Amino acid sequence: MRRSQFFLFCCVGGAGFLIDLAISLLLINLCGAHHLFSKIISWLIAVTLTFFLNAVFSFRVISRVSSSRSLCLRAFVGYLISQSLGGAVNVIVFMLISVMLKFGVLAGVIWGAAFGVGFNYFGARKVLRGGKASA
Repeated sequence: MRRSQFFLFCCVGGAGFLIDLAISLLLINLCGAHHLFSKIISWLIAVTLTFFLNAVFSFRVISRVSSSRSLCLRAFVGYLISQSLGGAVNVIVFMLISVMLKFGVLAGVIWGAAFGVGFNYFGARKVLRGGKASA
């Protein structure tokens, strides 16, 4: 079950990446928005989408999360924090591998993404499942 849960989590992350990319490009190229503003807006939209998709598909907890507004908000804030920390892990590992150890950009991106997605998965699982092992 955990393998399929992780696979679904990665598929949802892929959808989030495409949404993030599309909105960033739209805001920058069609609306003339600043890159940083565009990135913040696109990331917030993508992380909101992945929160709900992961709650429905990856962790199957949408009924528990959506049972009250305060529980949903608390889960969403926890999810935002865990995903932000996973992004920080991605960047730190990227810098360590590519810059400090000089293994190159590709190695940095690969290892950063691997550590980041791992951190994001366990963070999301803890937030959305309340730390319970998946059944």
